[in-house]
Amino acid sequence: MGSKVQGSARIVLLVFILMVAFFIFWFFKKQSIDYPPDVKPIPVSTVRPERRNLSETLTLPAILEPRQIVDVVPRVSGLLLEVLVRKGDTVREKDILARIDSRVYRQEFHAAESAWSLAEGSLARIQAMYESSGVSRQQWDVARANRDAALANYELAKIRLEYTELRAPLPGRILKQYYDEGNLASTDRPLFTIGDDINLQAKVRVPEKYWNRFSATAALKVFSSYPTMSETKEAEISFISPTISFEDRSFEVTCDIPQGEDPWPVGARIEVVFVLNAMNETWSLPLRARLGDSVWRIDENQHTVSALESPKIFQDSKRFAVPGEWAGSLFVLDGHARLEDGSRVIHEAEPKP
Repeated sequence: MGSKVQGSARIVLLVFILMVAFFIFWFFKKQSIDYPPDVKPIPVSTVRPERRNLSETLTLPAILEPRQIVDVVPRVSGLLLEVLVRKGDTVREKDILARIDSRVYRQEFHAAESAWSLAEGSLARIQAMYESSGVSRQQWDVARANRDAALANYELAKIRLEYTELRAPLPGRILKQYYDEGNLASTDRPLFTIGDDINLQAKVRVPEKYWNRFSATAALKVFSSYPTMSETKEAEISFISPTISFEDRSFEVTCDIPQGEDPWPVGARIEVVFVLNAMNETWSLPLRARLGDSVWRIDENQHTVSALESPKIFQDSKRFAVPGEWAGSLFVLDGHARLEDGSRVIHEAEPKP
């Protein structure tokens, strides 16, 4: 009798366990049911088309450098007695940069001056005698040749003496200084490098694939940017290489960079931006509003969405152009990954531009 009661109790307990398990399974199954779009709206953020200037650009790094750079090399050798400028100094044309020991050249100058004076006096005497037929024409020719040779030596000695003062060949800035006082100046080694810091330029290497885009330089707008100063200046293309490099398959483009009242330092790292194409004041949406080849427009009355094919009009790095008839419509900006045609949505406030 006792065994029958225990058997019945086990059956009741087993039935109870099965019922509890079925209830738990049903409860969680119900919770996981996907509600249809018209029952459970999908949250999205939205945006409307705006009139913007769109531009396709090419940005390349460059170094700001002088348009003209000159090495100042002594024309005479000697001990460097004075260096009057230092690296970074600004100089004007013909400013004295350094002085070389001039004692030897000064003595040569005085000797040549004396020889010229003597030859000049000798020619004057022979000239008077020649006019009175006291000497022959040959003697007069020799005296005149001696005078001319002495004059040439005098002028050469004068030039060599002037060369002991090194002068700036152009206005600009001292970019490099190679020697200090006490060193031996030589005619085969520069003492300074001077760069024109008013007329600056930037040379960039442009990939070969853009070759055709640079065929009409007048249609290209160029801007130079100095990121450290957050400043941008309009530039101008001055030269495009007629050949493409075999090494890196690129061609060189040189741009003139204006300086203005607040000049950029020579040697600064800048960015050169070429505007390859542009559309001004065109209706556009952010690139985020596009998923693949589609955009999602919202019916503001029904709060449902429909997919539209994204137009291939024009785009830049941030936005893409849309037809003018889309102006005023509301589009999904974020949250379109779960959308289907006819999905109900609930949208947040439109983001401020």
